[in-house]
Amino acid sequence: GRVFAQVFGSIWSLLFFTATLAVLWLFVRLMQLGSGAGTLGGVFAFFAEFPILPILLLFFAALKFTPIGRYHGAEHKAVAAYENYGEVTLQNARNSSRIHPRCGTNILLYIMLAALLDPLIAWWGYAILQFILISEAWFVFGQTRPSIAVGNLLQRYLTTTEPRRYQLEVAVEALNRLLQAEEERGVDQAAVRLKARY
Repeated sequence: GRVFAQVFGSIWSLLFFTATLAVLWLFVRLMQLGSGAGTLGGVFAFFAEFPILPILLLFFAALKFTPIGRYHGAEHKAVAAYENYGEVTLQNARNSSRIHPRCGTNILLYIMLAALLDPLIAWWGYAILQFILISEAWFVFGQTRPSIAVGNLLQRYLTTTEPRRYQLEVAVEALNRLLQAEEERGVDQAAVRLKARY
């Protein structure tokens, strides 16, 4: 059963990845034909102007509709179980939230905003400036309540999904092995265990 689920999930992930590349290639080809006239031409012109949008839509779809989003949610639940209960068990992980304030999704907001400015700023140095803008915006606003709230919404509706039992078991086992390896190396567990601030 589990092997079948893992192989089947891997095949679906590979098919989805291949389909994503095909759709991106199709977008590029259609945009190369020009914007044309009419509604469809306007849509292609909009995507040609803001190419990050179709990429983000495909990225969010890949997370939401493949096992990746479930494993992401399972990882959050395992970490939250460790932070809240001090030990990672399947029951503790089940009772924990899949939304986490220190998730990388929170910085995605700033990446999206900087990417949307990209077509509006016609300057070769903007790529470097973009990195600085994202870093500074994250440093200044990243731990504020509005920023965390937007990140939590993105996690809830786009980047995580409620995990199935076997995905939660994988996350619990992985985190327990990591904690065991750190303990063997002499890492102070109290220093590692930071309470999440929501």
